[in-house]
Amino acid sequence: MSSMTGSGLRGTVWKERFFLIPLIASVLLLSSIPGVAADCTPERDYGTFSVSTVDGWLLIEAGSVDWTCEIIAAEMTPRLDLPNSNRDYYILTDGRTAYLLGSYNDLLVDNPPVGFVDGRLHVIQNSTRKEPFRNLTVTINGEARNLTLLRSVTVSREYEFEGGCFRETASCRRVEYPNGTTERNCTGKIDASLLKPPSKYENGSPTVVSGEEVLFFLGGREYRIKIPEGINASTLNLTAFKAKNGLVLVNRKLLSLPAGTGLDKAPLLFTVRNGTLVMLPVEGDFRELVCNGTATSSGNGRGICGPGVIVLLLISPLIIRTFGGR
Repeated sequence: MSSMTGSGLRGTVWKERFFLIPLIASVLLLSSIPGVAADCTPERDYGTFSVSTVDGWLLIEAGSVDWTCEIIAAEMTPRLDLPNSNRDYYILTDGRTAYLLGSYNDLLVDNPPVGFVDGRLHVIQNSTRKEPFRNLTVTINGEARNLTLLRSVTVSREYEFEGGCFRETASCRRVEYPNGTTERNCTGKIDASLLKPPSKYENGSPTVVSGEEVLFFLGGREYRIKIPEGINASTLNLTAFKAKNGLVLVNRKLLSLPAGTGLDKAPLLFTVRNGTLVMLPVEGDFRELVCNGTATSSGNGRGICGPGVIVLLLISPLIIRTFGGR
């Protein structure tokens, strides 16, 4: 029950796909044959698509898709949950730490949030929240009630990677009120359609798993890396790359993991520490790479993330129409 699909179906050159499309047809055909029992366990499949370089860092694109189970002809049958579960991820790493730059569903959204403008890496972040803007006291059936009107706030920011950190180049704040009135305040222009794929992809160096070691040549040097307990060698199909602050081994294996497994738990990226293979976890965002006024070569500029989630009250459509003005 292991396969995936994605923007490769659109015929773009945005990335290289490694999904086993024929396996999808085989599984679905087998599941539809009467009398053939199908074991079904919800899964999440992960895979890596491409690797490119940015100022000594590696930009890696990966993806995931979910398998669910449904009853067909009185049997539990696997079903690929498309298009809803399809997700592409953009990861930036220097070999020491990996950061998630953004993700999107390329079957539902045309433009990815990560790409290049004039050869420079750009990232677009969008966040939407509801926030209270007016408190009302209304009488319903003779009873006074306090209600809070909410407005929708969408904040978009565009960043450019330069000197080891991300510098904000444009921002836009859009506010929408219940009566349909909108406000917009922008600095610079944000246009995701301007983002282009990398001009070049890296092939890396193939590796060989021999017993409890990973063997490969990179940069004229031979490496023999120990595989520790806890890492199943059968789940590895590694390609080695050199990044700014260390080795990065990208797992090309199609991974079938328990349903709900997060990107930070998926064994997609590895590095080497003290001659031993270790998983390179992916940080949930790149706030540590946001420039703090001055670009830093170490990429440790600090930034503040957006506001947290606000607990919201539900109000009736009648109240919105009546008191929805600002």
